[in-house]
Amino acid sequence: MRVFIVAYCFGGATGQTLIGVYKRALRVGHALCARGHDVFFSCTGRENYRDDMTERAEQRMKFLDWPWARSLHEGAEYNRQQTLAALRRAAPDVVVIGEAPLAGSLLEVTLAAAELGVPVVCLDNAYSPYSAAGFCVLHGSMYDGVVLTGPSSFYTSRPPDFLLQVPPYIDSSQDEARAFLEERGLGGRRVITVLAYDESVEALGASLLAKLQRDDVAAVFISHRPDTCRRRLETLPAAVRDRVGVIQPLDDRRHFGLLQESRLVIGKCAFMQVSECLSLRTPIIGFHFQGDFHLNFIPGKCRRFAHMTSDTAADERTVARARRFLDLTPADMRVVHDGRLGAADRTVTFLEELPKTPRTGTTAECAALGLSRELMLKAIAPAYAGSDVEIVAVRMSSLRQSKRQRVFTVLCRYTVDGQPEARRLWFRRFKRRRDLEGELALAFDPEARRTVLHHSVRDRTLIEQDVGEDALPPLK
Repeated sequence: MRVFIVAYCFGGATGQTLIGVYKRALRVGHALCARGHDVFFSCTGRENYRDDMTERAEQRMKFLDWPWARSLHEGAEYNRQQTLAALRRAAPDVVVIGEAPLAGSLLEVTLAAAELGVPVVCLDNAYSPYSAAGFCVLHGSMYDGVVLTGPSSFYTSRPPDFLLQVPPYIDSSQDEARAFLEERGLGGRRVITVLAYDESVEALGASLLAKLQRDDVAAVFISHRPDTCRRRLETLPAAVRDRVGVIQPLDDRRHFGLLQESRLVIGKCAFMQVSECLSLRTPIIGFHFQGDFHLNFIPGKCRRFAHMTSDTAADERTVARARRFLDLTPADMRVVHDGRLGAADRTVTFLEELPKTPRTGTTAECAALGLSRELMLKAIAPAYAGSDVEIVAVRMSSLRQSKRQRVFTVLCRYTVDGQPEARRLWFRRFKRRRDLEGELALAFDPEARRTVLHHSVRDRTLIEQDVGEDALPPLK
């Protein structure tokens, strides 16, 4: 089987790192390679992050790049043609998208795969049973399969047949982690692991350790710049420093084994770090960057084992939560996750068993969101006067949402006098009639170069040609 995987990565010497989507996709890629499949990989920003996993991937997988232009009008069409060409060259049996696509290569490859009729699968997160079900409604009709990640308490109890629900992509060995701690003289204590990839998390961990006043606690700081981290930790009291180790990132088995062996993790308030810790039945205190994932998204019974703060200095509440967390045991967290792991292997099996042709039913799912086959025909057919136009399949996924409207990206496959065609569109649903009227005024401005194909004042909807993501409101 030939699999084309798309992800993204932000990281570097300064600022916060965003590597979770990349690493999740890499874990699936490695599991595919282990079963003998051919893996093609595209990841924007991958040059900003390297570790043992990426180096092994470059030896086992074929990484692809192709030219990009500004995604607007002619530039958007150029990107479409380049992406279609890249997919045709790779000739995948299935395309895997690392996260629900809102922009960039994730969006381009999703639409190109749907246009070519290549089965496409999306990997993403389930924040709660409600969000898992909602994801399938708003995004599912674009895909032949959806794989949502989270602890078992986040799963929807009524999954559609195209949904696979898996725990975080964890390969853990507590035995190897215990041996690692013993080698560094940190065994026999309650361990705090600090995921110090970001300076803010490192500072929060150091502040908390200085205020805990517990001799039974040891700490491990994981940093990409361990020498720098050690120098900054020299300000800790000597009695605390003696129980602190600073290390570079470990391989997955020891890394997740260390998290599982820990009584508390200090990290980012980001979904993957939070869900990984909770699935390993380890409490987490997360530093909350503005705009990041919020703990209010997860079920209430899970929030008892997580805490977030936006202050790098641990306040009284954070210290109190840390003390309580350190006294918990994994058995206290059974309500969060059923204990099952092995997400990468389960995902690969799902991909192997996926039908080789696009699934039927997506057109009906789009109709449930207001975009029926009849409406699609009404929007497309006028451009082909005198010809026989038939809608083959419609797919759509939520792209933007505001107080005024929701915008869906749409891929419609159809025939004109029996010849196959495909078109990328935007379907807009407005909350109020005046919101639609305001958008129409903008769309009919000749300088905007927009093509409205259909609108309904009664239904407060608008269908127009996709002219490139740069014409959409920016992501927040």
